Amino acid sequence: MFCQWNFLDPLATKAGDDNREWTFEQVFRNTLRRVSVFIALLLHSRKAATRLLVVNAIAETASVSIAID
Repeated sequence: MFCQWNFLDPLATKAGDDNREWTFEQVFRNTLRRVSVFIALLLHSRKAATRLLVVNAIAETASVSIAID
C-alpha cells in the first residue's frame, strides 16, 4: 500500500514566527488525522473478534500519549 501526502513545509514559511507555528500545528494535525484514518481502515478490515485484540495490543505497547490543546 502506498500513499503520498503533500503538506506545506513549515520551515519554508517566511511570514514570521506566528505563521510558522500555525503551519507546524496544521501539518501536525493533518498528519495525525490521516494516520488515524489509516489505522481505522486497517482495524475496520479485520473481523470483529480480532479487532478488540489488536486495539488492546496497541494500547499495551503505546508509550507516548498525544495531547492537543
